[in-house]
Amino acid sequence: MKKIIVVMLMVFVSILAACSSTATNLEKVESVPKFVQDSIQPNVQLQLKEENKNSYYITLQSYGDADFNYDVKGDIVEIKFDVSDSDAEQKKQNVYHLTIDKDIETIDVYVNGERSGFDITS
Repeated sequence: MKKIIVVMLMVFVSILAACSSTATNLEKVESVPKFVQDSIQPNVQLQLKEENKNSYYITLQSYGDADFNYDVKGDIVEIKFDVSDSDAEQKKQNVYHLTIDKDIETIDVYVNGERSGFDITS
């Protein structure tokens, strides 16, 4: 009887671990990986760098500070960046790590309410 309970518990834990590993998440990156840093083009606003089929890095270059939020709607993840006005002379480099669910088909990006596309994807 103990063996059956242990086996059932292990199966249950495995199922929970598999479910939790596919959640969609977007977070700002403070320490940018070298392979991402090396691929950033300084004169491009939005860039998407694929790490693997479920993991991406998004680079947003702007003069002002950038806030972000995201929402998942079916098989689409919508990312909204709100960039503040600034008199800065040098662009800021904002890098985000996006982990997507296996069911996500499309990444839509909006900057200050306007739909925008990635200038570079790699």
